[in-house]
Amino acid sequence: MAITTSLARFAATLIDTVRTRLELVSIEIEEELARYTRYLIWSLVALFCSFVAVLLVILLVIVVYWDTHRVWVLAGMIGLFALAGTSIFAVIYRSMKTKPPLFNATLNEFKSDIATLRDNR
Repeated sequence: MAITTSLARFAATLIDTVRTRLELVSIEIEEELARYTRYLIWSLVALFCSFVAVLLVILLVIVVYWDTHRVWVLAGMIGLFALAGTSIFAVIYRSMKTKPPLFNATLNEFKSDIATLRDNR
């Protein structure tokens, strides 16, 4: 009787621990989804505003230098924006490489659970 009761308690504890960890995984997935959705929306708004501003600046510079150095101004603008785009891409790439791994908290909790179970043997 004591063994079956003990096994039932162990199974209930194990199931409860797995349920808790799965809840943590689902919360982390929801947080990541919300974060990436915010990133996407704000990035699109910033991209649109930047695009309009860049077009207006290019138009202004070309109009100012139309009679004298329009080819050099256009070449300079192309170089400037190519450099800016490359730099921004590098920053985004570095940011994506240094972000914490997905399910980091869940994996740490599983490691903690395993360590606790090994210590109780």
